[in-house]
Amino acid sequence: IDEENSHIRDINWKLIEQYFFESLLKENYFGIPSFDDFYKNLSQLLDYKNSQDWNYLIFLAQLQPESLKLLFYYLRTLPSNATEKIEEIKAKLIPLFFEKNKMGRNVVQIAAQHHPDTLIALLDFIDKHLDQFDLDFHEFMQAANYHPESLRLMLDFTEKHLTHADKQTIQEFFLKKNDIGWNTFIYTTKNQPKTALAILDYIIKHQEMFNPSTFEGKSLFEENLVKIRQGLSNLMTLENLDRTQIDTLLKFISLYPELLDNPPKKLIVFLFCSLAITNDKKIIDDVLASHATVLLKYFSLDYFTIHNKNLSYVTEKLLCAYSTELTTRKNNNITYTTKFFKRDFGYSTDEKKEALQVLIGVMENSPACEKVEKLKALESNNPVLNNGRLNQLFKACCYNEGVMQLHSIQFHR
Repeated sequence: IDEENSHIRDINWKLIEQYFFESLLKENYFGIPSFDDFYKNLSQLLDYKNSQDWNYLIFLAQLQPESLKLLFYYLRTLPSNATEKIEEIKAKLIPLFFEKNKMGRNVVQIAAQHHPDTLIALLDFIDKHLDQFDLDFHEFMQAANYHPESLRLMLDFTEKHLTHADKQTIQEFFLKKNDIGWNTFIYTTKNQPKTALAILDYIIKHQEMFNPSTFEGKSLFEENLVKIRQGLSNLMTLENLDRTQIDTLLKFISLYPELLDNPPKKLIVFLFCSLAITNDKKIIDDVLASHATVLLKYFSLDYFTIHNKNLSYVTEKLLCAYSTELTTRKNNNITYTTKFFKRDFGYSTDEKKEALQVLIGVMENSPACEKVEKLKALESNNPVLNNGRLNQLFKACCYNEGVMQLHSIQFHR
């Protein structure tokens, strides 16, 4: 609730449902028998298994999910004077969490796949009795593969109990390959894109856990770079990505410079088109800080002709990045970067640096009403600006100022 503006910002319907069920139980709306009868019946049911090797919890998760929720909500309301019998129920109940059906799935995995809303009741029970659960977190987290909502719940639970799940376990859950060479992230990019985006969001929020240097010998991260690029490419081809999802992809790319070593064309196109429309200047700064060299290499005005609101900002940052790169070259005594038949070819570092400084001077120091004419003069008087990356940056400056001038004329009319 936003008290300052006197309105509700968000509603936790899952929590409301839980309280609603508990209220109905206290009023005995469902006609549940006395505790003694409940204890006797439940004790028998917890010993039950059908011909498919389903225990009672698996049966409820598979066929009667509402009854499964009701069972755990009812356990929360049991009388405090029946401690011994409650403990007997729990002693039978807890081992059932680990039993698997013939398909190799336990109750948590089945609930996560078919009825994610029932997962809340299961995780709440585990949370309150964690000291009695000997959880294999790697196996436990496999339940997160099935549904985006299940993934969110599992990640929230794991984050709450990080002391029980070491970094290596969580890293391996996302990145370790299975027998056919797939990992959780790659699988979800192909089959459950929303889940994959949730994984990226989790990695962004826990950068310290996924820093390549924290992986033993860096091998786990490095051996997955190609697969991660592949997964990102899968996500980038999705239609109807919203701004938040696009920004999530950009944030992830900005965190790992390794991702743009020999990047596929698809990734470059997505990167520039996304930079053109994002509303977050910090994302632009972070992406440019991590990938300035690659962005300079592939920068083109074509990516900004439809959406040009960020062109001026991106161009300004790339001009500074190129200036830094040329300064580094000069300090390292690199006079030419292009060779033709083993001879220096093109313009020297000093010539490029001088032309770039002139261009930056026009953009930073000239009045808005004079920029267009000065840029036109530069085009005819400074041939260095018609070469390579400088030419792309110069064209962006010209295009941007021309658009601004046009908007100005239309506005005054």
